[in-house]
Amino acid sequence: MSIEKVNEKVALNISRNWYICRNEDVSLFANLSLGRILQIYIYEKFYPQANSVANTRNLKNMIKRLGYEWHLRFFHSKALSFKNQKKKQNCDVLLIYDVNNKPMIKNLNLVAQELLKRKISVAAVTIDANIKKQISENLSIYFLSEFYTISMEKNIYKKARSIRKQIKQYKDCLISNFKKSAKLPDKFIEQILKFFDKQVTQTVREIVSARAFLKELSPKIIVSSTDAHKISRMLFLLAQQEGIKTFVIQHGAPIWEYAYVPVTANKIFVWGEESKNWFLERGTPSEKIIVTGCPRYDTLSFVVDNLNMNKIEQFLKSCPNICLFTNPIDLSINFRIIKSFLSLPGHFFKNVFLKIHPSEDMNFYKGILKKFPCGKKVKIIHSVGIPEELRPGDIAIVGNSTVGIEAIAKGLILVNLELRGFPNPIPYQRYDVGIFADEDCLVEAVKSAFKRRCSISTYMQYLDKCKNFLENYLYSLDGKATCRIVDFLEKIFKSEVG
Repeated sequence: MSIEKVNEKVALNISRNWYICRNEDVSLFANLSLGRILQIYIYEKFYPQANSVANTRNLKNMIKRLGYEWHLRFFHSKALSFKNQKKKQNCDVLLIYDVNNKPMIKNLNLVAQELLKRKISVAAVTIDANIKKQISENLSIYFLSEFYTISMEKNIYKKARSIRKQIKQYKDCLISNFKKSAKLPDKFIEQILKFFDKQVTQTVREIVSARAFLKELSPKIIVSSTDAHKISRMLFLLAQQEGIKTFVIQHGAPIWEYAYVPVTANKIFVWGEESKNWFLERGTPSEKIIVTGCPRYDTLSFVVDNLNMNKIEQFLKSCPNICLFTNPIDLSINFRIIKSFLSLPGHFFKNVFLKIHPSEDMNFYKGILKKFPCGKKVKIIHSVGIPEELRPGDIAIVGNSTVGIEAIAKGLILVNLELRGFPNPIPYQRYDVGIFADEDCLVEAVKSAFKRRCSISTYMQYLDKCKNFLENYLYSLDGKATCRIVDFLEKIFKSEVG
């Protein structure tokens, strides 16, 4: 069996259990499971499209492909910490910024500012300089590596060597674990075991540093936007050993199950009833789930509520703009989607936009557009969020992305592309707010989008469905999600300090 034929459930099961032999976790260090901490990266070996490397060939991405990304981040941030050494102080709440993702960082920044307003001290820990630049400046910000000293290295190397030796002793059993779940190629299994072997010493180094970090700062509460990624999961597991309360904020639409469950934190703040049901269906105990809404959507409003009917009619009578929003996914998939997009008859539209995801390389898309004569008419936008040029009644094409939520809130008519190999679609179709199509049927889908703007009454019926979707998916667009989260954290904090 090729890895392309391994379904999501099987890949999940392997990533969660491959390191268990004879009912024993053979990856343990200081009562922490390295297999569990590194689970997300093992899963991504089966589904590389879940976290594609950016469309560039720079040194950083080459190091990532070789499996030494975490070593580079750790020692680079350690070098930077020498320039700005500061006195380390205890904090009430610690925020973990370990993923360079703007929405995730924004969620934490909003929570941080609300905590500070309530006179609760906040510190932040991160892993590299690019993330640090995006953290609110009025926080005490630390690199995890600041708590590492060279004197730790001898013990780290000794412990890591012991773990690697144990993994080698159980190699036959580990290979059997992979093959019991799926008929995987021997070469692929060997690649995973080699990847894990490369990560052992660095992960032990991070655990030792994290333990020193928690001892020095002594937080009462820890909050992150993920508990699946390496550093957050590691710190949460260490914190729980020390009796520190841990909380995670749902960071995105739960498309990939491996990035959300099982929930490691004591509690998870979820967006709405849809998300709550999703987590319940996947075994998350109800007492772990708190419905709050999403902080970064506190500024999101249903734009059409503020427009008069005459203005809407004017938009509907004119030719619509159309915009394709890209995803940072497999390059060949993006190429096919753009090729299909360019086949649309341009004379039906006022403007044709290509909105590039902020993490992607604009030159890649410029290169694609040059291959097609009609590509000259496409305007490329490389900003964050919904472009200002788009108006209610315009058409947005998304690929199973949360940008569709913002598009709906702005009154755009949504076409949602099915991305092959991507599970758990956002329920746009179930609420009848998104026209579902694969890349080969895009022309027909856009024709259906035109029907939704053919009259004011038809368009208003569509908007009613959009409002219903937003209220179910995001709890309430009342601008108070951040406050609901901080209300809960404040209550826990006061109970901890007596």
